Amino acid sequence: FALKHDVPICSGAMTPTEIFSATNAGANVIKVFPAATLGPNYFRELRGPFPTFPLMATGGISVENASSFFRAGANFLGVGGALIPKTGEPAALEACAKAARRLLSFAEERPKVD
Repeated sequence: FALKHDVPICSGAMTPTEIFSATNAGANVIKVFPAATLGPNYFRELRGPFPTFPLMATGGISVENASSFFRAGANFLGVGGALIPKTGEPAALEACAKAARRLLSFAEERPKVD
């Protein structure tokens, strides 16, 4: 349905077989989960067989580890609980916005994947 109606597809995957299958099925982006458990080196290794597949690091991505995933080959980051404060306090939301701004500036500098 999504392919027929030009709806972008973000498929979740972990193993190289799942990543390959999702891409062949038409996924536009592969959400690799759980990224923090697998680690940035996993993304670096995935770039060998999948140099151009658009990969999103999802699961456990934080301000502290985000740049290492970009450097290792992730094209995108999934924004989850480790990046979004669990409180509505203005100071926490401000800190989150500042962290997101730093991540965006780093993302603009990362190597591009076709």
